[in-house]
Amino acid sequence: GEDSKLGFDSIGELLLYRLDALDSSVRTVLHLSAVLGTEFELLDVVFAFEEMYGAQGSKQLERAVQIRESFDVAVDEGIIEQSFIVGDEDDWDDDNDDDEDNTCE
Repeated sequence: GEDSKLGFDSIGELLLYRLDALDSSVRTVLHLSAVLGTEFELLDVVFAFEEMYGAQGSKQLERAVQIRESFDVAVDEGIIEQSFIVGDEDDWDDDNDDDEDNTCE
């Protein structure tokens, strides 16, 4: 396929190449997230990151923003997929047209 033209013998090699091309801070966040599983919430990663690396006071918000920015890079690069949880079906209001931000990707 086209990947072999670029020197990759497998999809795994291509993915590793793409991960290696990311900034080390993004890779660190992705590695920690991988420990949480294939699906995780941003807050779970923030809490795990704080446990691993510590963050006190105002540094917590700064760290959370950095983690979110790292995820944005990974989503933009197609490394991970972002999805939004709307809530339980019982809580869903069919008449609510302001749900543009609550779409799944």
